[in-house]
Amino acid sequence: MYFEGFDTAGHVGLWVSDGIAADTHEIVPANAFSGGIFSNAFPYFTVYNGSLYFAGRDASNHTVLWTSGGTAATTNVVPVPGLEQPFGLVSFNRSLYFDGIDPSGHFNLWQSDGTAAGTHELIVADASSSFGLVPRDLTPYASPTLGTTRLYFNGLNADVRQVLFATDGDRGRHA
Repeated sequence: MYFEGFDTAGHVGLWVSDGIAADTHEIVPANAFSGGIFSNAFPYFTVYNGSLYFAGRDASNHTVLWTSGGTAATTNVVPVPGLEQPFGLVSFNRSLYFDGIDPSGHFNLWQSDGTAAGTHELIVADASSSFGLVPRDLTPYASPTLGTTRLYFNGLNADVRQVLFATDGDRGRHA
């Protein structure tokens, strides 16, 4: 079990437990922020492909994508160039999805296979050009009526209006 908690210095860190107090401890990776891997933001813990993924602060105090296998040695930044502040992580259709800020400062939908090379933005043609898509509330849903599984989310369209979008993993579009 993973959770965020305070250490003796008052920093919020990543903790792991098997339910026994003696086996409960903080995971302190070498490249985490010295003031704690978590700030006041939610870490958005998500299990994908047998590993934990979450948003946490790196040594430079930037909120970036992390993965953990349960030890300090297996807890590392997923070094995606230009990605900042990933949040709303969700596992869907054999990929990891989340909102994040791209190098141009836009909030867009990202898809990942858990590696830096396999992480990219999903381009949505009718997203807001001013702010980006700003996807929120990512929710996988299998429609028994339609026989399809899609990831639904709120986002800003080209008119900067919040609308419902959906993706099957290849591209986003209005639902």
